[in-house]
Amino acid sequence: MHHLLTLGICILTTASRTLALLDWHSTLPFPTPNQEYDEATLLLQKEFRDGERPPIVWVPGLTSSNLTYELVNSPNPYFPFCPKSTDGPQPLWPTPTLNTTADALCWFSDLNTPFDQTAPGNPYHPRQGATVSVLDMGNFSGTALWFMPYYYAPYGYVVGQDLFNVPFDWRLPLDGLTDFYASLKATIEHASQLNNNRKVALLSVSWGPQVALGFLHRMTQEWKDQYIAWYVAESPLYSGSPVGALAVTSGYASDPTQPTSATFIRAIATQVDVMMNLLPRAGTSNVTWPSDFVLVKTPNKSYSAYDMPQLYADLGFSYNTRAVYHVQQEADLAEFAPPGVNTFITYGYNISTAGSLVYAEDFQANASYCPPLPTVVPDPATGDSLVPVRSSLRAAAEWPTKMAQAGQELVYKAYANQPHAYCISPAGPDGCFFDVMRLILNNTKPSGHFSELKDAPHPI
Repeated sequence: MHHLLTLGICILTTASRTLALLDWHSTLPFPTPNQEYDEATLLLQKEFRDGERPPIVWVPGLTSSNLTYELVNSPNPYFPFCPKSTDGPQPLWPTPTLNTTADALCWFSDLNTPFDQTAPGNPYHPRQGATVSVLDMGNFSGTALWFMPYYYAPYGYVVGQDLFNVPFDWRLPLDGLTDFYASLKATIEHASQLNNNRKVALLSVSWGPQVALGFLHRMTQEWKDQYIAWYVAESPLYSGSPVGALAVTSGYASDPTQPTSATFIRAIATQVDVMMNLLPRAGTSNVTWPSDFVLVKTPNKSYSAYDMPQLYADLGFSYNTRAVYHVQQEADLAEFAPPGVNTFITYGYNISTAGSLVYAEDFQANASYCPPLPTVVPDPATGDSLVPVRSSLRAAAEWPTKMAQAGQELVYKAYANQPHAYCISPAGPDGCFFDVMRLILNNTKPSGHFSELKDAPHPI
């Protein structure tokens, strides 16, 4: 019996669940289209509303892109009662209405990202006869970032003219995004051509910075020099996060009083291999997780970042350990080469953020068993509530010398008490949004910026 059949034991199926693995969209402060900004911002808007603005292309974060799936004579390999064909494309994400346990099991198996290391090209692919598609390429309306055009309208930005969003199949690790990389390249070139061949500001948030970095790694330096003005990474998790480990062990919930939502998240996290990219990255520096840093602890066993494959096995997901090894060795985040373009990185700190997870009982090597929520021990260096600062600061430790030698700028700025991803909103209390706008509009670096780890405003 495949473990998916036992998910009904762990999850409480309700109608229209729409949960995100790292759900930050609903907490963002949202200014109305008529909200007035401060005086400095109004001057900035006036200066650039009719001027030559660099086009903006956005790469959203985890779970921000809406997905559909279509089945054409595609038997479910786990559950024969699931439909073999659909009446055209059907919603895959956000979560559609799931009225029964059978609905949930069929949906989870369709959400699954099968890993086949022997397959040519992309090792992650849907089963035969199944097609997964991304909605609203180039637009924001069909994504979790539907509100973004309001933020840029005061500067004169118009979706489809000089403002674009490039959603992607967020279930897939970086080496499974070949189609997305082609779409992003075409969108950037189109945006530049529509705007007198001006260079593009490539903006990204949360999981998006890692995806954008994977894209830049695949472009030639000549192409990057022609098309990219700035790569902006807001709240990146370059070294992963303990929240990634939490999601696959007992589930993650922004509200700990609702354990059923955490269990539902765990069920999703164990079906999509992108979560393996979000696990804490092993390393010997203070911007990764060393072997003596206990990330997960049970009464009789401890797990460091080096033990993530064993963690999967001990949870009952031993069939996923090959995929974990594969993802951990993927070059974009393992070798972590610089992006090859001017870079601005923003991140929050001084907020309690998960550092390690302490469970009251040992794991049972049973995928159908859902461990109770752990005691979460905060990271002493803090973070942005989801990502410890060591993860956001990895580039400040590893890129400065190479980027300086290449004549490329690396600009960092830390924002005290800024929650995860709040830089995307002009209603945030710290001015991060406006720092980004001033940088991409007139190349003005924000006060308090730094480029090297030793200059960070807090210890790790």
